[in-house]
Amino acid sequence: MPSIVESFKRVYSGENASIVHSAFFIVSCLLACASVGVKSGVAGLGIGRALLIFLAILIFYFYMFGYNLLLIGNVLIDSTGKGGVLPDVNGQPFLSALKGTSFFVVWSIIFIIFGLLNVLLFFIPIVGAIISFIITLLYSLGFVYVWIAYVRNLNAKGLFNMFLPIRLGGLFIVDTIGYAIKIFGLGVVLGLPFIAMGAIEGFPNYSQPAPMMEYIVKVLATYIGFIYGFAGYIYLGQVFLEKECEAQYIIDPEYSAPERDEPYGY
Repeated sequence: MPSIVESFKRVYSGENASIVHSAFFIVSCLLACASVGVKSGVAGLGIGRALLIFLAILIFYFYMFGYNLLLIGNVLIDSTGKGGVLPDVNGQPFLSALKGTSFFVVWSIIFIIFGLLNVLLFFIPIVGAIISFIITLLYSLGFVYVWIAYVRNLNAKGLFNMFLPIRLGGLFIVDTIGYAIKIFGLGVVLGLPFIAMGAIEGFPNYSQPAPMMEYIVKVLATYIGFIYGFAGYIYLGQVFLEKECEAQYIIDPEYSAPERDEPYGY
C-alpha cells in the first residue's frame, strides 16, 4: 500500500514545485477575497457581477478538471513512485479538460440512469436500503478508478459499463477506505487551528467577526484543500498501479498496455 506521507512529499517535489505552489497560493488568496466580498455584499452585486463570478468559477473548475487529469497521467507514468508530478500551470489543462469532456458527459448520463435504478431498491423494505447503501458506496469508490483507467489507457474502451464502478470499487475498497481513514485523521489534526481561529472569530465578546481573521482562515483552508486534493490523486494513482493487472482484466480481458512516455493530454 502506498505511503500517504510520500504522497504529500511528492506534492512538494519537482523543479516546478515552487512556481506551482506560488500560483495556487495566489489563487487561494483570490478565491478567499471573492468569498469574503460576496458574503459581505451579496445583495449589492447585481445580476451582471453575479453572472461574471459564476462564469469565473466555472472556468476555474474546468481548468482544475484538466489539471487533475494531467496530474494523474504524470503519476501513472512515473515508475519510481517518488518524483515530482505536479503539472505546470499553463494552458495545457484546458486542452486536457476538453479531451475529457465527452467522457464526463457520457458518465453523467450513466450516473443519472444508475441513480434512477438505485431508487427502485427502496421499494424493498429495510433490505433494499442496505443493498442500496452498499452499491452506492462501491459505486462512489470505483468511479475514481474509472477515471484513472481512462487516463491510463488513453481511450474509453470498456469503460462505459454501468456496473464497472461496482466491480472496481470491490477491488479497491480496502485501499480506498484505508486512505480515507488516514486522510480524515490528518485532516482532524490540521483542522484544529482553523477550528480555534473560527471560534475566536465568532466569540460572543465580539460584535462582528474580524474580516482579516476570516480572510486568513479562508486562504489557508483553500490552499490546504488544493494540497489534499493533489496528494489524494497521487495516492490513488499509486494504488491503481499496484493492482493494475486485476483492474485492467475487469475492464477488458483483452487489454494490452499502451506505449506511452508522456502524460494524458499531450
